[in-house]
Amino acid sequence: MKTKARANKLISALLVIVMLGLFAAFPLTALADPPAPTISTQPQNKSVTAGQTAEFKVVAAGTAPLAYQWEFYHRDGVWLEADIAGYSGKNTPTLKVMTTDTSLNGRRLRCVVSNAGGTVTSNEAIITVTAAMPPAAPSKLTATAGGTGGITLNWQDNSNNETGFVIEKREGGGGWYQMDSVGANVTTYRDANMQAGKTYIYRVNASSANGYSPYSNEASITITAAMMPPAAPSSLTATAGGTGGITLNWQDNSNNETGFVIEKREGSGGWYQTDSVGANVTTYRDANMQAGKTYTYRVNASSANGYSPYSNEASVSIPAAAYEVTVNPGTGSGSYVAGQTVTITANAAPAGKVFDKWTTSSGVAFANASGASTTFTMPSSNVTVTATYRDLPGATTATTTTPAVITPPAANTAMPESSSPTLGEDAPVNEAITGSVGDENEGGFNWLWILFIGLAGVAVGGVATVLNLRQKT
Repeated sequence: MKTKARANKLISALLVIVMLGLFAAFPLTALADPPAPTISTQPQNKSVTAGQTAEFKVVAAGTAPLAYQWEFYHRDGVWLEADIAGYSGKNTPTLKVMTTDTSLNGRRLRCVVSNAGGTVTSNEAIITVTAAMPPAAPSKLTATAGGTGGITLNWQDNSNNETGFVIEKREGGGGWYQMDSVGANVTTYRDANMQAGKTYIYRVNASSANGYSPYSNEASITITAAMMPPAAPSSLTATAGGTGGITLNWQDNSNNETGFVIEKREGSGGWYQTDSVGANVTTYRDANMQAGKTYTYRVNASSANGYSPYSNEASVSIPAAAYEVTVNPGTGSGSYVAGQTVTITANAAPAGKVFDKWTTSSGVAFANASGASTTFTMPSSNVTVTATYRDLPGATTATTTTPAVITPPAANTAMPESSSPTLGEDAPVNEAITGSVGDENEGGFNWLWILFIGLAGVAVGGVATVLNLRQKT
């Protein structure tokens, strides 16, 4: 009994030691909940214009995971989860509110951050939403004639949200009408439509998605004959040949030009100024031309008051230069332009001849100089090509060889006479029956085939006997 009691005491002591070790390794504080999160950056108030996006952000720290919930103040001290259409990130540190009108103006919001240890609520932030305003009116509008061949308008841009400007005009005591519009930040415009003796009045306003600004001041100008640019020339013609170039002629319809500007383009290319002439000049010769091209011209008059409208357009096509091809003998001779593909074919070869090759001293490259029909690219010069032939090779006599006639041996049908071999002699073999080894094609069967057929017959018979016995049993 004493031994058992001592054992129990020993076990109890060991259990106490183990428990003390566990408490030392895992204190009770380790089993407690983590502390609640803390907020280091609070959301800030935001002021936006209707249609813009308001962004709110909170920065929190604490034992992960952290949960975020943005709330909007409803009424009577009640906060609700973010329920506004057009928001994103209600369960993230950053909330974005896409405001579309002023109904959100003054709304309060906050963010609740939580983890296993508790929750913490941020400070409140307020959204201020102002109505979108139309752009401010432009100012300092002026209208000036001369120098550019029309009436030049200039104004001051006083807004930063316009999408463009609308230009309105009236003549004398007539009504206003929109004559044109320009893009955002543009502050100048030229009106080419004016007549001597008339007064024109202008005004400008800015436009945007939020509406139109008020009008600028009005600017007016009275056009005198001295302000007018020259009248446009007319009846322009273009003629090639005769003078080694293209001759232009036109009619002068103004009395105040200082000269004429001549513009040109090749084919469908762009216009460029090729030259200019003085006042009262009505003709011009252009020596710069190339065969195979089309040129178009137009002319306008110039003066200190600007440029006239353009004359009519006049076009002329320069024929491509032609060069001669001579084929000896063959087909393909004729006129061709440079760069054209020329096809030539040699005449049939004379008796006893065969086509050999093409030759030329004109420097062209044949596609296949050894072909009776070939091509080459036409250069900018005349070409002569010659087909050459060579003699047919001499006839050769065929040698006839008479094949050797092989007569097969006569069949041995007679039985050989039997003879008794003498000592030291081999007994004769009956070749009429068995043939000889290696001579099975000279009449007789090889003895190996006879042996094979016999063994095959014995095997087939044995199989048939076994099958027959099985059927009976």
